[in-house]
Amino acid sequence: LSGVRERVYPVGRLDLESEGLLLLTNDGELAHLLTHPRYHVPRVYRVWVEGVPSDEVLQAFHRGIPLEDGVTAPAQAKLVDKTASSAVLEITLYEGKKRQVRRMCAALGHPVRRLVRIAIGPLTLGHLPPGRWRSLTPEEVSALYAAANLVKGETFVLE
Repeated sequence: LSGVRERVYPVGRLDLESEGLLLLTNDGELAHLLTHPRYHVPRVYRVWVEGVPSDEVLQAFHRGIPLEDGVTAPAQAKLVDKTASSAVLEITLYEGKKRQVRRMCAALGHPVRRLVRIAIGPLTLGHLPPGRWRSLTPEEVSALYAAANLVKGETFVLE
């Protein structure tokens, strides 16, 4: 990152085929709070899939989906838009397994065509152009801590 002299930690990851919000922080405590499923901080994705998922398929996200590395934690999925042959979903996760959204959708018979992370907790993607970055405001940092139900500087035990 041009102009950033401190070590930064990624909060989650995006695979090469995905796009959207990527949060980097020099605060390792905050990175842990935002990525550990115990703190239940939502990550929201806009997902373009093949086919149109039925209500039953959308409910499967709420129950958890069996994958080769175990059943996913309950997630939220809602239909945002659809055509005759595809759909746009908004999927909210509270854990971050590798390529989880893609694997969940494929397991349900709806391969992903495009995936964009649009939010991490209260922080949304907004209109920042691809490849650009900006610093968070103190209010945004406080809101991210609050999303994990902690106050900056509060101590916690690492598992």
